[in-house]
Amino acid sequence: MFKITDVFMILLLIINFVITLKVIGDIVNKCCTLKEHELRKNKKKIKTLVMITIINMSIMILLVLAYFLIRFNSSVNFIFNVNTVAKEYYKEVDKDELLKTAFSSVLDELNDPYSKILESKDIDFFDGKKLDFGYGILLENDEAYINHLNENVVEQNTIKNNDKIISVNGINVEGKTEDEIVQLFNDINSNYTIQIERDNKLLEFNLSLQSLDFENVTSTIYEEDNQKIGYIKLESFTLDSYNEFKSAFDELNNSNITSLIIDLRDNLGGEQSNMINIASLFLSNDKVIFKAQKRNKEEIVYSKGKEDVSYPIVFLSNNNTASSSEILILALKEGCNAKLIGTQTYGKGIGQSVYIAKDYMYQITSEYWTSPSGVSVNDVGITPDIIVENFNENDLQLQKAKEYIKSLK
Repeated sequence: MFKITDVFMILLLIINFVITLKVIGDIVNKCCTLKEHELRKNKKKIKTLVMITIINMSIMILLVLAYFLIRFNSSVNFIFNVNTVAKEYYKEVDKDELLKTAFSSVLDELNDPYSKILESKDIDFFDGKKLDFGYGILLENDEAYINHLNENVVEQNTIKNNDKIISVNGINVEGKTEDEIVQLFNDINSNYTIQIERDNKLLEFNLSLQSLDFENVTSTIYEEDNQKIGYIKLESFTLDSYNEFKSAFDELNNSNITSLIIDLRDNLGGEQSNMINIASLFLSNDKVIFKAQKRNKEEIVYSKGKEDVSYPIVFLSNNNTASSSEILILALKEGCNAKLIGTQTYGKGIGQSVYIAKDYMYQITSEYWTSPSGVSVNDVGITPDIIVENFNENDLQLQKAKEYIKSLK
């Protein structure tokens, strides 16, 4: 919608244009009346006057164009308004922080929890670090419990496995999802007061979130019933997870394992190219790992491997097995008949791309993927071939995997 200032700018441009044409016309007429020697004498002045007039007109046109660009181009207009706020607000404000906060609102408008500005904990995750208190969170019947307790934490605090979490910094966690609970721990530099319930008593502990290097890949061999059952636990797909996984994988194969258990429980996914390289260790190059539906095209991702692995493979999963983990499971289930034991996986069948802004990083959902045969897990997950719940300290899922493999001989 036009404003009075728009009409004023247009009139100003027309008036300037008419005046410029008149000045140039007067100069031309004047030149026509001058005698040849007078023309030669004033040639330089005439050229200068013409150039000044043309430059004046050009500047005027550029100013008017800039005005309408700011008025009708939303992105330019937005930056202009932010600059105005940063300059005119009665207190000093950080313009870059204003822009970052505004851009965060743009991502929020997508209504996509995976499209977001990356915090330090997200970036550390890709670098092979994890923000941790030294324990995990287990959800059962809308109640949160401590699990996967690190021995170092036992020494520093008296938190124990299966302690029921009541609140974080005074915020009750009952009924919250795991993601919502994790979001309560959103600042690496803050201390947190966690209230827990144990034996019908309420206890409080003060903890601080830290960025820790963690062992991303662990492996072992179970020698049972004349079989060598290899085991690899992969915590997440970080920037170096392929090299770590391959080292463990090669070591197990050099020990002549007869089967392999790949533990992806609590592996929420991560860096996709490393997942592709890991899948290629098991599949020949004619096998598809996954299909990615992007905005204007479909991309089919093939294995880079030389041959299919011939021995049995079993995956372990739980409700926190997600994203790249689910791609890997389906690729090997369809490509070399791998089996899945545990509980239903998370169900994240969309992928994100990471971009670098001026002083922060952000990610947006850029693809929707399916298995080689076209199966989607998004919001559904993968149903295990054998469903096994872990109810106590004994790892029933791992035991079931070993039992299944031994039954194949």
